[in-house]
Amino acid sequence: MILLLFTSIYTCIFTYSWIELNIDSNIEFFIFLLLSTIGGLIVLTSYHMSTLFIGIELLFLPALGVVGYLNDIKKNCFFTLKYMILSIFSSLTMLFGFLILYSSTGHLSFTHISNMFFYYPSLMLDKKTLFGLMTIFLSFFFKVSLFPMHLWVPDIYNCISSFSLIYFSIAIKIAILTFLSRFLFYIPALYHCKIIYILLIIVSVGSIIFGNGMAFFQKNINKLMAYSSVTHTGYMLLTILILFNREEQLLLENFYIYFIGYILSMICFFSIKSYIDYYFMYKNSIQYDNCLKGLYWKNSFLCICMTLLLLSFSGFPITIGFWGKFCILRFLLHKKLWFILLIIIFSNLIGMQCYIPVICSLYKKKYNCLTKQNKRKQLVNIFTNIKYLFILLLSFLLIFLGIYPQKIISIIDIF
Repeated sequence: MILLLFTSIYTCIFTYSWIELNIDSNIEFFIFLLLSTIGGLIVLTSYHMSTLFIGIELLFLPALGVVGYLNDIKKNCFFTLKYMILSIFSSLTMLFGFLILYSSTGHLSFTHISNMFFYYPSLMLDKKTLFGLMTIFLSFFFKVSLFPMHLWVPDIYNCISSFSLIYFSIAIKIAILTFLSRFLFYIPALYHCKIIYILLIIVSVGSIIFGNGMAFFQKNINKLMAYSSVTHTGYMLLTILILFNREEQLLLENFYIYFIGYILSMICFFSIKSYIDYYFMYKNSIQYDNCLKGLYWKNSFLCICMTLLLLSFSGFPITIGFWGKFCILRFLLHKKLWFILLIIIFSNLIGMQCYIPVICSLYKKKYNCLTKQNKRKQLVNIFTNIKYLFILLLSFLLIFLGIYPQKIISIIDIF
């Protein structure tokens, strides 16, 4: 809940300057953001199917306003409409799964359902129950953009403004992944249901492979980050599944490190990109090349921060993104799951190759997008310095946590 609220407040700070450019419409974005945040908080605290469904709808429907705000309607209307239709369809799929699960157990509360599975293990293996659970998971796969329900992600990431992506790329994953982990722990007998467990393993590994594979061919930085989000979501789901049947505190701590590190890295990445987009006017809103070229010659500190973030996304050692992947690989090595281990290592090597060209392009000297003639006229207000200060603090925090990841555990223990 703290991470979700922090993401919302952070988005408001980086949105304010953009809204000043459009005086006729300066409050709707915050209303959409507020409603979506309330929906996310409901999802995080839901223990009942009805409250979960209400929270998910309140989380996703106002997100349509966040997606389409201050964008070219002619170019992006189709992608926004496609996202809306697919989101409604996935919600109906989830509702249908809840209906089947209710007909099998007679309860809508997850606590009662967990007790039913505990006292009647055979109910877990019933075909109707399995079909209901698979339908619910299929809807979750769409919500968090997991393979094979991720095809909408690149288009949406490409048409959304950078300040909207600060919220859109993070808040949904915080709410849905947190609930999904709780839902799996609610049903401990699910581990003994090999069909569901193997399905989740295939989805997580498929997300890692396909996300890295498609990111390798991307020149557009937004689409690259879209496929990267698919990969990292697959890693987080795989970590949840590893924790699923084990109670080792060390594994739980590594999941927190990966989860919090990924969220803070994504927030910092799109904060820097939003800052650059605002102060340097690009020729096209949809870029067919890396729009961060030559960043070093405009702002060397932001370039260094961006370099460290990209290295963290690739899983480079002594970065915060390295530790979560290290935990997964160590577990697979310990269990001698050689096939999955080799697939993930090979996929991660491909993923690292995606970020190297972007890092190299940051230090190229000449690029038209970042010339002085294209510099946007700055609105003189206090938010200019506040945004830069937030980027500095968050970048320093990520560097610090990459060197001392155990500090995340100390913060978690407070709560």
